[in-house]
Amino acid sequence: MPPLPPRRNGLSTRQFAWIFGGLLALLTIYQLAQHRPQRFEPPPSGTTAEIGSEAPAQPAPMPNALPEQPAVRDARIYTYVEQMPQPPGGIEGLMQHLRKHIKYPAEARRNQVEGKVFVRFVVQPDGRISDAEVTKGIGAGCDEEALRVISQMPAWTPGKQNGQAVSVYYTVPVTFTIK
Repeated sequence: MPPLPPRRNGLSTRQFAWIFGGLLALLTIYQLAQHRPQRFEPPPSGTTAEIGSEAPAQPAPMPNALPEQPAVRDARIYTYVEQMPQPPGGIEGLMQHLRKHIKYPAEARRNQVEGKVFVRFVVQPDGRISDAEVTKGIGAGCDEEALRVISQMPAWTPGKQNGQAVSVYYTVPVTFTIK
């Protein structure tokens, strides 16, 4: 039987391949996470001209051209942004609004129901409240009352991402206690 080759200090070829492959995968994931799609913008004038001609440029013919579309707003709804939405008057203003407008439901009072109702909603780029829903409720009419009061709130200061007003999810706990 032939003698085994002497053992080298360091990495084997197989170990090196595994480490290199892992690093390559991590680099690819990092680059994908950092990727921000670029929007295609056509040339500003949309004109063509021949080289060396003194004639003014003429608009290029565009067969099957679509009519001008308005700019598309970001349709995403963020959960966290650089500048979160703010209720009118800040958090204290939100608490005052809830205290002023919440009416304890008769069924909940009769059955001694107390607790927190968590309401999630979207603050739109113009500050409107939309898509309010109860994520955790206590029943007995408290869920519906919390939804009613949150849906009737005045416009908020919208959340901002990269300097642009965007739609942001926001969750508010509404506490019901019998005094």
